[in-house]
Amino acid sequence: LDKYGGISANQWLTEHTLYPLFQFVGHDDKAKLSRAMLTDKGNVISNAHIPHAKLNFNYGHKICPLCAQENLIRMGFAYYDIRYQIPGVEVCPIHACYLNYTLCGDYGVDRHLTLPKNFPIMECNNPLLLRFTQFCFDVLALSEASNAPESLSFIYRKVLSKKGFITKH
Repeated sequence: LDKYGGISANQWLTEHTLYPLFQFVGHDDKAKLSRAMLTDKGNVISNAHIPHAKLNFNYGHKICPLCAQENLIRMGFAYYDIRYQIPGVEVCPIHACYLNYTLCGDYGVDRHLTLPKNFPIMECNNPLLLRFTQFCFDVLALSEASNAPESLSFIYRKVLSKKGFITKH
């Protein structure tokens, strides 16, 4: 990609994947994950410790139908926002609607990413889902801004508290 995209492979890795999030939580201390992602040598899923975390990934991508429409008007194309690919994120906090899924090729073997022509819009009236998604966005932004956080647990608790996810009980 670095030959065709105008940015370095490391920029692709840190600006257009969830790698910063996995690195932020300590899942790449020996650089096995970044090496697997950059060279296709090694197993990305196991090096990210996804099976151990029991995270559920879909074989597809998520997109906000209203963000996609806005991007089509503003830029002439829509794209898959990396923030919506975070496991557990199901809604758009900007538009308060559920995300759409697009299935990809052969379970990762031969992925074809094609945006649907119609974007069904389902309103989300669950404030907890909206707050959780915004929390995930904030943690990803923190992970992108910091390669070596001073205290991961302190930053994590601060964001949780700010979003109202920490109670006194």
